[in-house]
Amino acid sequence: LIVMHGKIKKDLKSIIDLSGTGYELTALNLKDNKLITRFYNGEGKTTPVGIKVSTPFEKAIWINLDGTAHTKATVNGNSVIKELPKHGIATLEMTLKK
Repeated sequence: LIVMHGKIKKDLKSIIDLSGTGYELTALNLKDNKLITRFYNGEGKTTPVGIKVSTPFEKAIWINLDGTAHTKATVNGNSVIKELPKHGIATLEMTLKK
């Protein structure tokens, strides 16, 4: 998902790249320097996948639906690693670098 005002640039990148994961981005919210995203495992793969993030971030945690912290996210370079059950959902909160 790319939303921008003005002319379209040719070198656009998505903030979140889910290609090859089988996951779907179902929600995205940016508030107070925190990017909150929710994912759905629509394909049913139950192996760990890498969710590529193109914007620099300081911290990533998985949160419960009520917004409370659940677990620290596993990060490998610019990817957040997650394994969701078939038709599972998960919400990721990333604190963006300033």
